[in-house]
Amino acid sequence: MSPAPFDKPDPFHKRRVHPSAPATGQEVVDFFGKLFPPLKFPEELALRIVTHTSWMGGMEGHHSRFVFLGRRALRASTFMFLQSAEVHQPKSKYDMPTWDDTAANAALNLVDTRVLGKEVGRVWELERVMRWVPVMPDSTTDTQRVLLSSGLLKVRGATVEAVIGGLVHQYGALVAHRAFLTRVLPHLTQLLPSPHRAAAKRVIEHMGGVNAPLALSSKETSEEVETQETPDEPAGALRPQDPLGAREARQEFQRSKPVASAAPSHSKVLLMG
Repeated sequence: MSPAPFDKPDPFHKRRVHPSAPATGQEVVDFFGKLFPPLKFPEELALRIVTHTSWMGGMEGHHSRFVFLGRRALRASTFMFLQSAEVHQPKSKYDMPTWDDTAANAALNLVDTRVLGKEVGRVWELERVMRWVPVMPDSTTDTQRVLLSSGLLKVRGATVEAVIGGLVHQYGALVAHRAFLTRVLPHLTQLLPSPHRAAAKRVIEHMGGVNAPLALSSKETSEEVETQETPDEPAGALRPQDPLGAREARQEFQRSKPVASAAPSHSKVLLMG
């Protein structure tokens, strides 16, 4: 007599057994603190960033909103880099770079979610803090099968996008763009076309390398401006006047307009009639 269907062993029974969290909230905060010094995420935001929709069925919140935001920010940063002057080195500011198939294919490849999970998320070691439920059971020993079928690359890439989205949400688009140039682009240079690789290295070095701080304090910014070298000027040289601001220019324009006679109002016209 054959056993009942519910008596048969289910090789995928671990799908219904929820794993324990890989890291506590404070550990996730410390993880991002080491990855993006000197920035720190609030614990609630940090946990939301690393939580996939498969974790607790999304009942504790998930990072889909930050994935959406980060994916757009990554695309914008990628397009700005591929169209930047560092890449094309125009002879004048009026030379517009052409958008050819090479740049389009490079942009699509760089922002692919699985590529981000394979190249960037692997270096960041996001699987140490990600909250998700793999599709494949833990009992399998085929590592390649797990990577291709469990959804690891997809979830890890989505977490990279969520991290960038969290930076946009908490610190703004400028910090997220610096994160792209110093934390994401260095791990994707091998995927760029040959003419773009040298430019990527120059940009990364100019930004301070892979360990550069993503945000400078106001004191550091002012000190950096004060220490900039200025060319020597001869004695008695006249400095050009600073251009007018928008408000001053508008006021000057209003003063320079000829005074026109005001047309009578509607009520005056009725009284005159």
